Amino acid sequence: MSAPRRALSILCALALAGCGADPSPSGPPTGWNVLWIVVDTLRADHLGPYGYAKPTSPALDALADRAIVFENAYSAAPWTKPSVASMLTSLYPPQHRVLYESTENQLASSLTTLPEVLKGHGYRTCAISENPYVQPETGFHQGFDLFERVPGFEDFKGQADAGAAKAIAWIGESSDTPFFLYLHVLDPHGPYTPAEEYAGPFLAGLPEETGRIAKGRVGRMLEGEKVVMDLNAQGLAYLEALYDAEIREVDAALGEVLAFLEAEGLTENTIVLFTSDHGEEFLDHGSLRHGYRLYEESVRVPLVLAVPGRAAQRVDRVVAHHVDLAPTVLETLGLPVPEEWRGRNLLRAMEDGAGEPGVFVSTDWRDLERRAVRRGEWKLIAHEDQDRRHLFHLGDDPDERHDRIGAHPDIAEALFEAYRAATGPIPGVTPHDATGDVNEELEEELRGLGYLDSD
Repeated sequence: MSAPRRALSILCALALAGCGADPSPSGPPTGWNVLWIVVDTLRADHLGPYGYAKPTSPALDALADRAIVFENAYSAAPWTKPSVASMLTSLYPPQHRVLYESTENQLASSLTTLPEVLKGHGYRTCAISENPYVQPETGFHQGFDLFERVPGFEDFKGQADAGAAKAIAWIGESSDTPFFLYLHVLDPHGPYTPAEEYAGPFLAGLPEETGRIAKGRVGRMLEGEKVVMDLNAQGLAYLEALYDAEIREVDAALGEVLAFLEAEGLTENTIVLFTSDHGEEFLDHGSLRHGYRLYEESVRVPLVLAVPGRAAQRVDRVVAHHVDLAPTVLETLGLPVPEEWRGRNLLRAMEDGAGEPGVFVSTDWRDLERRAVRRGEWKLIAHEDQDRRHLFHLGDDPDERHDRIGAHPDIAEALFEAYRAATGPIPGVTPHDATGDVNEELEEELRGLGYLDSD
């Protein structure tokens, strides 16, 4: 960024901060940019800001040192497509109806997305995505001036560095218009094949694996609940080391983007939001991968939010959800939130002491119908496809080992009714399944990632 442009952005931000934001559609009210980063399949508990002892995330650690870290944040679903749809529309999966694996099931053009709102207020908008589910062909292009696709895997190697390079190039384009950039990198999604320079430190001290979990051979073994892996402690440690190495590799690439913001003087007028679409299972409850289950390892995600002028803070009282992200960004910018959106401004919730509405998670993966609700320390997991429910008290049982459903059926029923109320029909919004043409090329790539049941 040129010195005059940088000075103008800072002066505009300071002036508007002093006199209040103008929500008129003539231009962005604060002059702030928005960088929205989604790292696929990323467990919160494998990151430094969440207490992980291994050095997976030095760049994120540095961001967290100047940001708000939400210790309890949840995805809308344990897999990508419905999760990202909830981020961008502030609707729950039963409301936006992006529920199924096929590329035929698409994000409906009738729904209002965050980039559409920002574009309507003068922002230039760009999406850069490695994930084949988050593409123009599945309806996620709405509101983006530019949608750049980075092929997810090349020789089973993710390309976070390529996505980061595209992000830096786009941000660096000469423009006096604030930007919204959505950057979605696919690693550490399986198969776990980190570059040797990152794998070495994490594999050090572990016996070399030569079987199906050796580096570069994970691939199709990660097929989900139908293949419950019989791994010993050594094999599981090796698998998690590969996963950690991929996190470190992604962190290095994203660190380049954050360093570019700093070098260009953009840090002081850019909101940075960092999260994941879902987590990953490592036999915590008997299986690998994600998509099927709603335990904490699959649906608890990192959420780090850096807001210019706002002090670093750790938040454990307010429980965050994907539907809250877009409203938080808009209100922080001084922009009106669409009436039909279901989320709330997390920054305001931190200040006003309002009661927790609860978080609501679901998956309709393949033939499943599973729902989860967290309110306070109680968490319900309902397997509607099996007419079975489980109830956990996370304060006493954070690993979800002790089912309390027998002792507290009334609590379970109240939580499920809260789910029905929160995710039900919205006045003025007609629920429907948006369909389009099946994209065979994307579906073949998804099969290579373990999606789309091929049985």
